[in-house]
Amino acid sequence: MSYDKLVIVLAVAAGVPFLLALVPRVPLPGPVIEIVAGVVLGPAVLNVVQPDATVQALSIIGLSFLLFLAGLEVDFKPLRGPWGEARRHWSGRHTCTGRSHRLGAAHRRVVREPAAPRHRAGGHVSGTTSGPDPRGRRRGRSV
Repeated sequence: MSYDKLVIVLAVAAGVPFLLALVPRVPLPGPVIEIVAGVVLGPAVLNVVQPDATVQALSIIGLSFLLFLAGLEVDFKPLRGPWGEARRHWSGRHTCTGRSHRLGAAHRRVVREPAAPRHRAGGHVSGTTSGPDPRGRRRGRSV
């Protein structure tokens, strides 16, 4: 197995930071220059490096690392604004408890299970009744 393509890719990846150190006035970040170098050296322009299994694996790892670093750079302060309280309330609905509650309700609708009754049909029920009626009558019956 030849590692020529891998050596070229690693040389470009190691050479870009040195290039940026030599020319500090370049307004481009390192990953942008690495991406442009990959397009130029790849099969699209010069066809110096053809992607084999090793280069493809490194490209996937590099892309995931690039997206991870981009996610770390996101500043959430501008996203908070006049609706800060509403967003805080909205995000509270997406906790594990809220999700399981909503999933349970959705499951009940799909399976068509009846929900628990909220009151007894045909009678008056007091919310403070905790036992037999002290007057000797059955609970839930109106007089």
